Amino acid sequence: MTDQPGGLVPPGALPGPLRIRPRALALAGSGARLRFERCNPYGLLVESGLQPYLRTMQPPKPPFVPTLDLDAITSFKPFKLDTTLIDSLVEIGRAVVQLQANFAKIGRPLLEGFAKTFENAAKADAVQAAGWIPHPTTPMARFDKDTPPDEIGAILAAHYRDNWPEVRAAMSRSVQSTAIDAEAKATFEEALAAHEAGFYRSVVRVLFPEIERIARETVYGGSRKESWGRKKGKNNAGLSDLREALMKKLPAGVALGTPFALTLVQKLSEHLYSYVPEDPAQLAAFERDPVPNRHASQHGYVTYSSAQHSINMLAMADFMFNVIMRANAYIDAHAKSPEEAQQADPDGGPDATTDA
Repeated sequence: MTDQPGGLVPPGALPGPLRIRPRALALAGSGARLRFERCNPYGLLVESGLQPYLRTMQPPKPPFVPTLDLDAITSFKPFKLDTTLIDSLVEIGRAVVQLQANFAKIGRPLLEGFAKTFENAAKADAVQAAGWIPHPTTPMARFDKDTPPDEIGAILAAHYRDNWPEVRAAMSRSVQSTAIDAEAKATFEEALAAHEAGFYRSVVRVLFPEIERIARETVYGGSRKESWGRKKGKNNAGLSDLREALMKKLPAGVALGTPFALTLVQKLSEHLYSYVPEDPAQLAAFERDPVPNRHASQHGYVTYSSAQHSINMLAMADFMFNVIMRANAYIDAHAKSPEEAQQADPDGGPDATTDA
């Protein structure tokens, strides 16, 4: 296998025999740890040598396995000068039958897989519209995307109250399974204990700084500064580079390997680290949102004192720890020197609003 244009991803990189040609991904940041190379349309993370980097992250796992045998379909030559038209048409017919057989195998699972994916995304959006962060502990089976927000809210409030021991155990297992350090894992356990004791304010105020620390010590390489975006050189408490990388720079598979990633990445980008202005009307909008905002929390602009605030913070921290470590693994595998990164993207890129 050679690293050349048009090379094929090794068969083991995809489920089943389906193989695809990689495409270049223009990703570059001026920091040494934000320089990326290529992936393929399935979101698989592929190194420059076309060997899949799947050690600590996996692409989304749909509930189906492609079995379309492209080699068998494309190996025939339908029209030949030395064969009759009838013989050529027979070969075409055989290929069409093979094609139909293969699509019969994957068609229904494929459509069912897509339907399930979109159903889950729609339900996740409904959960968010009701003021909650979707999480694997969310009882999705108890409502649908058209259930009124206040009804979803009541279902979730009762669920997290009545099933807290199971919820706590599931959240703990999720975070403990990540590659974050022992300090962060201990901090999350203390946050779970604080929620159980009813110390909801403490959950929000302890987890935001821990998310910031983990990001700083991994994807930022220990630096306290943004390294390449519009906030270059400024304090990186708002995780500006990371947020933009997840939206525009990193392969989709980095984030999409986490549950409800589309909804949560959007919430991360649009709300979690947004700047809270002094204007009373704009401040009131943050006060109405049950998902904590870092700027509002750490500077005391909004009080987050309810069980709902606390559950949302725990769920979002679980997501953040997972996605930060997945991003860090990819960045480590594709790190370039600062000079190479700067040459690739000397001006940096646009940045969403954030706080210092």
